[in-house]
Order: sequence, then C-alpha cells, then structure tokens
Amino acid sequence: MPAFKDRTRRRMSLPIGPYLNLDNRRSSTASTGSDSSYCDTSSDEEGKLPRDKIQVNSSGSSDFCVKNIKQHAFGRREIEIAEQEMPGIVALRQRADGEKPLKGAKIICCTHINAQTA
Repeated sequence: MPAFKDRTRRRMSLPIGPYLNLDNRRSSTASTGSDSSYCDTSSDEEGKLPRDKIQVNSSGSSDFCVKNIKQHAFGRREIEIAEQEMPGIVALRQRADGEKPLKGAKIICCTHINAQTA
C-alpha cells in the first residue's frame, strides 16, 4: 500500500464495505463538528457567567442555569436524534419514569454520551 502524504487522498482510498447504509443515518457533522458549533452571544454578554444572568422560562420558573437559552431548539433536536440512534437511552428513561430515582437530587455534572461512546 503506498504511503500518502495527503490525508484527503488517504481517507478516500479506504475501502467502504457494502454493509454501510447511509440512507437512514444522519450526518454527524452538523452536531459534532467544531466548525458547526452555534454561538449566539453578543459582545456585551461575553465574560458574563450563566449564574450571574437572571433567566426565566415560559412557565415563569427561574430554577435553572444555562449558558444560552436561545439554543433550546438545537438542544431539543439533539435529544430527538439521540433517541432515534440510541434506543438504550429511551429504555432507561422509560424504566426510570415510574421510579423517579433522581427526584430531589441536585445534578452538578452531566456527561455527554454520543454515538461513538454509547
């Protein structure tokens, strides 16, 4: 196999098997690419911590802390995609629905799980 100095040519030379079905898969570049990250902050909000912002949701509750509430649609879409691609997440949600194992717990950290690590 020849050594390629150009990574693009090398990637294009890798064989793709017939078992790969791209029709029912989403493009992961929309959510995982570093160049596709969405940032809707103005210059006066930069440097301001989310804890210091006073935010209220549509129900009138302010018991939450998010960096940019305007990105809620993007986050909801990512959750829906994860539910489609990782049925184990949905099964965990259904199993814990009646038990409410985290009721009253204060969550201080959250681990992001994507398709590669699930």
